[in-house]
Amino acid sequence: MPKLYFRSFCFCLLLVSSKAFGGVVDQTVELDRVKQDLEKLHVHSAYWQYGWTSFFTGSLALQARTLAADSTSNEQKFDARVSVVTSGSGLFSTLFNPMPAAFLREFHQSPEVTPSQREVKVALGQRILDDTRLEINRRRSVGFQVFVLTEQVLAAGAIAWIDKRPQVAGRRFLWGMLTSELFIFTTPWKSSHHDTTQVSWHILPDRISFDLKF
Repeated sequence: MPKLYFRSFCFCLLLVSSKAFGGVVDQTVELDRVKQDLEKLHVHSAYWQYGWTSFFTGSLALQARTLAADSTSNEQKFDARVSVVTSGSGLFSTLFNPMPAAFLREFHQSPEVTPSQREVKVALGQRILDDTRLEINRRRSVGFQVFVLTEQVLAAGAIAWIDKRPQVAGRRFLWGMLTSELFIFTTPWKSSHHDTTQVSWHILPDRISFDLKF
């Protein structure tokens, strides 16, 4: 009987240990998956975040220089004021609605020694992934496209009707829409599975779209 009790005790101990070890392994695998997904998304997000922030900042600096120059004509100053509004809007967008995956300092500094710490880190990483995907979807939505179109129409309209230069307004509208669509198109890919990356550009859902996988 004592041997039977001892064997039962050893069996129960082995069962509990194997379950606990299995949980640790699953947790480690999940953390590795989150790390890989974040690293893939981080590179593109960082390029997009810092690249467009620099672009809009440089544009504002150029327009400020144009406005400050004594040799600038009234027409050039009017165009510069319009560009200050549109570039300021873009800079505001990148600063106050950034790509979460571009900033991983908190995730990298989060400890992962104990199971509870790994669990917290997995949750943190998944939250960053989810927030980034939501931001990407927001920027590629019809509502954002309508906002961009409205902004460029107003900018071109100001030149055409207030400053009476319709031809310049047409060129300004085309350039503004090109820049805005690049701003949207270059947002990080919507999804990545294993080694396949998908870039999606949807001007109008189910009507005009472009998908690239590599």
